[in-house]
Amino acid sequence: MVDIHPDVDAFETIPDELFVRFIQVAAGAIFAYDVLLNLDVEIDYVWAALNPRKRPMKRATVLNLIYLVQRYLPLWDRIILDTYYILGPSDTESCATIYKMSAWSTIIGIHLSEYILAMRIWAVWLNIPSVLVVLVALALPCSIPSLVFFVKFVGGIQCPEFHMPGTLQFRGCFCSTENKDLYKSWIMLMVFDTVGFILMAIPGFTAYRGGGRSNLVKVVYRDGVMYYAALFTASLINVVFILQLPSSFVIIVSPLERVLHSVIASHVVLHIRRVASQGYIENGDALNGATTEESITEDTEIWFTSNVLPSHTDQGTEGDLDGNASHR
Repeated sequence: MVDIHPDVDAFETIPDELFVRFIQVAAGAIFAYDVLLNLDVEIDYVWAALNPRKRPMKRATVLNLIYLVQRYLPLWDRIILDTYYILGPSDTESCATIYKMSAWSTIIGIHLSEYILAMRIWAVWLNIPSVLVVLVALALPCSIPSLVFFVKFVGGIQCPEFHMPGTLQFRGCFCSTENKDLYKSWIMLMVFDTVGFILMAIPGFTAYRGGGRSNLVKVVYRDGVMYYAALFTASLINVVFILQLPSSFVIIVSPLERVLHSVIASHVVLHIRRVASQGYIENGDALNGATTEESITEDTEIWFTSNVLPSHTDQGTEGDLDGNASHR
């Protein structure tokens, strides 16, 4: 066990580490609150879709499973592992293991959430192959360097044991690093989210200019643009904090942004399914006030609703759901 004295730099970072703990607890609380708030909707539109008696195994099941993994992975890294990190043993080996497990769970969860958001973009572009190529071509050069920087950051983690005879012993872990390469990973994520914002805004602007005012159009485009803007802003704040604050605050925003990715990706799915399952889509024409209804059958399967742009031949009808639905 390492003896640490008050004049050692590591001891001076303890107040900073305690503050970061409050952020970790806050992130876990936000995640738990959002899950409880939307649990009924999730049971109706996600868990029910996994019932093997209702429909056979197919691509929709895989996508639903991806949704559930990214949705509940914060339960592991933001609640279980963080609780162990704060209240558990303080030996170096255990703390380093917990820290790295939480870090890798975070990066995996964020990538799964980004996958769901990317599939939403492809859906609103009517599954055009060229858009898929753009998304893949962008994801690879963003993800690979991001992982390299992330591995370098995790490799620099140090978790000393504080043992001061005659004083109150600290519980939990106090890990730190002088390595700030984490900000480079967030920059890579910002690049991808910026392009995602643009790809979502282009058809969204076209839909509104063409008179799209239905609830489904608003959920697909308005929420999509706002979500990407929120993720970009969170990443930007994260980068600024990492670069401007001491290294002891290097992960101060990361727990919150990790939860934000899971919450936003989950709402993307839940909002679309809830609106599209109401039985019809009301389409208001901004020019003449006409309202049309497009029926959606009980068996309509909706993963991401696509083709919601008004057609060039029929501006009064917006809700062509790509042959009842797309990609569930």
